[in-house]
Amino acid sequence: MSNEYSNILYLLSREIGLNIDSIGLMSLARGINLTKEKFNIQTIYELEKAVLENDTILQFLTDSIKVPETWFFRDVECYNYLQKYILENRNQFNSNNPLNILSAPCSTGEEPYSIAIYALESSLGIDDFKITAIDLSTKSLETSQIGRYRKNSFRDNFTGLVEKYFDLDDGDFFVKNHLKKPINFITANIVKNDFLENSNKFDVIFCKNLLIYLNDDARKIVLDNINKLLKNNGILMVGLSELSYFTRNGFDQIKHNFAFACKKSTIQYETKKESVIRPTISKKNRELTSNKTSKLTTDFNNLEGLNLSNCINQIKAFANIGNYERAEKLCNDILSFSNENIDAFYYLGLIWSSKQNFDKARDYFNKVLYLSPDHYESLIHLSLIYEANGNLQKSEIYRKRAEKVFLKNNIVH
Repeated sequence: MSNEYSNILYLLSREIGLNIDSIGLMSLARGINLTKEKFNIQTIYELEKAVLENDTILQFLTDSIKVPETWFFRDVECYNYLQKYILENRNQFNSNNPLNILSAPCSTGEEPYSIAIYALESSLGIDDFKITAIDLSTKSLETSQIGRYRKNSFRDNFTGLVEKYFDLDDGDFFVKNHLKKPINFITANIVKNDFLENSNKFDVIFCKNLLIYLNDDARKIVLDNINKLLKNNGILMVGLSELSYFTRNGFDQIKHNFAFACKKSTIQYETKKESVIRPTISKKNRELTSNKTSKLTTDFNNLEGLNLSNCINQIKAFANIGNYERAEKLCNDILSFSNENIDAFYYLGLIWSSKQNFDKARDYFNKVLYLSPDHYESLIHLSLIYEANGNLQKSEIYRKRAEKVFLKNNIVH
């Protein structure tokens, strides 16, 4: 079946960054059949041609394979942290300098409306903040703009807030009109390099539970877009399973129970500042840098006199620029000296994940857990690997273990 759909898979991967393992071939087949029926298309080959020529058909296919799963105040601690952030910085935001928030993707609108409610509950006026809510699905955005929701959009008890911001009519909940005012709903694709290219930067970005559906190339584009759009002192809200991706790629976790919040790391700022001040490196400096790197690699033959943390930082630097061969060699050099080094095993797991060799990656993450059963990042990666392979039962086991570790290690508000 996958061979039959190969061109469609390639198109969806290119256009929306879809990782087919994240939804399964059955969901894809269902979406394809719905699209064929809707537009009276007889064969898969006719569908391929139609999708390439007609954006409406591509949009319908995309909507058909996406199953939005969201609700109001999901992961409520991220909204509690947002409230804390607003209250601590309240004097900065007003109608002339509003708090600028991005919700991407916003799905059917529960997230941006939840943000707006918490902003108002944090003493901001209706003109003191603005929310840009984007999604690829026009169908989801239509639901968002109408603002009509069923009872299943409310999973927890938020007595008072629901009555204050919604009108109840015949069992449905309608967003009150004033809550729609600060939100601008836009059809846009965060997996494109020109995403919101003319936008002002944001104080807060919500980008939750997206990366698990994307391939590696798409994840890098999303990361680049977030880096371009988030202010240096801004905050990023992500999902639990995405924390480790961002913390390995220039972000630091903010300590607040289950908020899953990040900020750009100081190292990331400094690197950017240096690249602006010194955009080019002289030939002499390049040679000096090369000599230092070579010396570091050679010195792994005698690790006893070296600072191990510096060696790990060098591995991280090589991995971050995609030089996996050098990073892998340094890891193996460390292990030849210390065959139970957790950091070396962990980075080997990351390296083989980047190479798409998930069997080897899983082996290395398991070695980490053998030595350190509460290694949060390895638990998360194993959960994602099993999820991608369709083993949802094992994925859930590792995810729950990761949640327990997270709770144990992040008890400080």
